[in-house]
Amino acid sequence: MLMKHSLIKLLTFRIVVLLLTTVTIGCSQKHSRLTNNSTHNSSSQNPSSHSASSQQNINPNRRQAIKQLDAFFQRWIGVPYAIGGLSRAGVDCSGWAKLAYANAFGKRLPRTTARQVTTGNWIARSNLQWGDLVFFKTGVKVRHVGIYIGNDQFMHASTSVGVTVSKLSNPYWHSRYWMARRHNF
Repeated sequence: MLMKHSLIKLLTFRIVVLLLTTVTIGCSQKHSRLTNNSTHNSSSQNPSSHSASSQQNINPNRRQAIKQLDAFFQRWIGVPYAIGGLSRAGVDCSGWAKLAYANAFGKRLPRTTARQVTTGNWIARSNLQWGDLVFFKTGVKVRHVGIYIGNDQFMHASTSVGVTVSKLSNPYWHSRYWMARRHNF
């Protein structure tokens, strides 16, 4: 009887681990409650208020796309995170990037971070511009994506606060930064 009980506990534990692993293969950042990576005041939630210097050398088409991205972001602030989500009821990081790119830039992105990271052109971190996709390795098989908005910040869908703005210099994001990709608009 004791052996049967131990076997059931072991199988239950393995199922839970398997489920948790499956759920976190997409976008994940459950760390944000502990690392305070997100910005939560109203001025930081207005991307255009931080972007004047980063927009100086941007062509007019890209500048218009920036305005559209700002407006799109304002409608999505705080929309909750939902793995696999693509609506205002819930969205994950790659889904939000896909929707934002389509709305602001008229650009179709693949649905997953694994596919998004293969699109566009590689950009050095030192050359980031508004609208570049920024990617992070948040686990062995877990990737995260956001949209760079200048002044060391990016928009993304956070598991703890939903669609938000965070800083690349936050220790968590800084240590997990992987690469950036640029699309021509």
